[in-house]
Amino acid sequence: MIRKRTAEDDRQILRLVEEELMPLARHAFPDLKVTMKQLRQRMKRGTVYVAEEEARGKRRVAGFVIAVVQGSNLWVDMLAVGKDHQHKGLGAALLTKAEEEGRRLGCESSQLLVDRINRRAQTFYARKGYMMNWYVQEVQCYKMIKELAVSSASHHPHQAGLPNQPGGSYPIVYPGWP
Repeated sequence: MIRKRTAEDDRQILRLVEEELMPLARHAFPDLKVTMKQLRQRMKRGTVYVAEEEARGKRRVAGFVIAVVQGSNLWVDMLAVGKDHQHKGLGAALLTKAEEEGRRLGCESSQLLVDRINRRAQTFYARKGYMMNWYVQEVQCYKMIKELAVSSASHHPHQAGLPNQPGGSYPIVYPGWP
């Protein structure tokens, strides 16, 4: 089940960040750390959706995505699925949910940064229609972009203050997390 994040999900989201995303980011920034306070600050920038699964009567966050809208652009800030839940379509479902949010708010494109060494994610996003746009040396990530079909009736511009320019700030800013 995909639903919006609640504060009760935050510890499990932090665990996913530490287990799935930080090992990749640490290839470029070996001393990188993330705290709960930093994560919550980052999540405030957009809408967070979680993929929830039930096992042995307990509900567990199996994955999450942060969707940040900047003008006519959606930024998929972070997307992670726990190892035990991968290859079940949860990542695709979370990405679709974020893209739906972007379309609803009038976004014309969806953008994201993916770590240079994360070939699996690069392939995943390419299969979902994303194309590499450029390499962002400062964070050792590729920027990937996908055009979103938007109906004029759904256009509701919303600003989150994230520039969309080469060399500018991006939702993923490792050295000074968040």
